[in-house]
Amino acid sequence: MIQEVRTERASLRKDIPATRVRIVDGGRDLFGFARNISRSGMMIHTAGLCRIGDELGIEFDIPGLDLSVKCRSRIVWRQLQGQAVGTAREGLKFLDLDPTHADMIDRWINNNLMS
Repeated sequence: MIQEVRTERASLRKDIPATRVRIVDGGRDLFGFARNISRSGMMIHTAGLCRIGDELGIEFDIPGLDLSVKCRSRIVWRQLQGQAVGTAREGLKFLDLDPTHADMIDRWINNNLMS
């Protein structure tokens, strides 16, 4: 079953090499891998343990940019990748990303659009 909510994106998005994301959900410490990013959010692959609307703490580094990010996010869409495998692709919206970090991500995306 696919659950997905699509919204028109206001920010440019850039594919990135699989980047480890630490996910803090209450007392659980989980991990996923980011596959693309924008100033407003990212798409990650996870074990599929969270639901649309869940708010999570996340921590990650951006490859090729000297920036470590720690912020809150909300799952805004989710697509299961197979019940047997138990994985999901999830769209995260950043809730409290530092505006300076958002600007750095924007500049990095604009400078690397063709790569």
